[in-house]
Amino acid sequence: METKKRHFNWQNVFVLVLVLGTVGALVAPRISRARQGSKVSDLVDSLQMVRCRIEWYKFEHDGLLPGQKVAGGEVSSAGFVTDITRKSANNRCPHIEEVPVNPFNGRNSVRFDRLGKGTTGGAGWFFDAETGVFCADDHDLHASY
Repeated sequence: METKKRHFNWQNVFVLVLVLGTVGALVAPRISRARQGSKVSDLVDSLQMVRCRIEWYKFEHDGLLPGQKVAGGEVSSAGFVTDITRKSANNRCPHIEEVPVNPFNGRNSVRFDRLGKGTTGGAGWFFDAETGVFCADDHDLHASY
């Protein structure tokens, strides 16, 4: 009985690697877009949640913003975070447990200065104490959400 020796065919391996590389190149951008879409969704969810909680705070505190001691007064950045994350006087749960992280820059800090919203390299969020607008602070586009 004669046995045939099989030789490894490198051409088949090369074709397989080429096909897998092509499929990977086609799929990778779709995965990247899906991640980007997920980040936008997380950003919008966080914005809606915080904005709702700011309104809830205002309702419970006669129109005052978190961090504001008197109507029309300044809003302190430390006071804003403290007020919105602590239990209220009637021992209810805090309005939010903590300021959420901006998914695009990984920051959860809130900026209050008058430099304008959406500055790259800024904080995670921007709060305009004069208008009560809370928005993302990582890019001009995201600041418009």
